[in-house]
Amino acid sequence: MSVRILWHSTVFIITLGLIYLIFPILIVPSPLPPIQSVDSPDAQIYQLEIPQQPTLKNTIEQLRQRHQHGMKLILAPFSP
Repeated sequence: MSVRILWHSTVFIITLGLIYLIFPILIVPSPLPPIQSVDSPDAQIYQLEIPQQPTLKNTIEQLRQRHQHGMKLILAPFSP
């Protein structure tokens, strides 16, 4: 087996793995409120606070939750 075929196979498998991990996260809706146009003087103004620096454990947990939520959205049409 040549090194070139092995390299191409490795890159292909890594790419599929990254797509599997990242795609469900991208389709999960954002938790931020939608931006509204200010047409009336009594329109609400949203004030967003700067979040604290998340720890590595919290970041991994949030990514895992988003991935699970995305997989539920993807697989919803196929579930009985």
